[in-house]
Amino acid sequence: MDTTDRNPTPVAMQRVILTSIAYMPPIEFFVNLKGASAVWIEQHENYQKQTFRNRAQIYASNGVQNLIIPVQRAIHTKIKDTLIDYRTPWQRNHWRSITAAYNNSPYFLYYKDAIEPFFTEQWESLFQFNFQLLQVFLKILNIETPLYLTENYDPHPVDKVDLRENWHLNSKKDTQTTFQNTPYNQVFMDKSGFILNLSILDLICCEGPYAPHFLCEGRR
Repeated sequence: MDTTDRNPTPVAMQRVILTSIAYMPPIEFFVNLKGASAVWIEQHENYQKQTFRNRAQIYASNGVQNLIIPVQRAIHTKIKDTLIDYRTPWQRNHWRSITAAYNNSPYFLYYKDAIEPFFTEQWESLFQFNFQLLQVFLKILNIETPLYLTENYDPHPVDKVDLRENWHLNSKKDTQTTFQNTPYNQVFMDKSGFILNLSILDLICCEGPYAPHFLCEGRR
């Protein structure tokens, strides 16, 4: 009798990713998550400025708008210990910007109630704020890739695809993936054209239940 497993799991196709956390991450972030067999989120690296760890980019009426979460002094502080600074009303300002940008999008009202609490309630830790918001987006996108949190910092992982340095502004990515942002209809597209790789919020508000299709298209 032939006892060979007719549907073996191809080890070569298993793709385990190690990535930093990000604030309302870029579309490319989710393309990688959707294409992975497992994802490890780095929580022991030091906080870094000029990255998407505390910054998101949305499509406003005048083009790309950066939304930046202020943090308390975070030099040489692990990302899991980095605290949000609430001395300025950044939540109110971010929500106003999001509403102005997407209130006329096809699907903003469908997801508004799931997202708005992140701009009315307070989280002490930047990491926990981002991680909880990330899980909301994963649910909306029907991404069920297992997530794990790192237990220590490994500078040179040998068993994971390391994407931790991919989320810097103007990063020269070590693209162990090939990302192609398939165009979709954006609110201000007629005015400023298509802007690629914005926050996942842009894709969700503009394409709603069709957003996962564009994530599949983004991986080549």
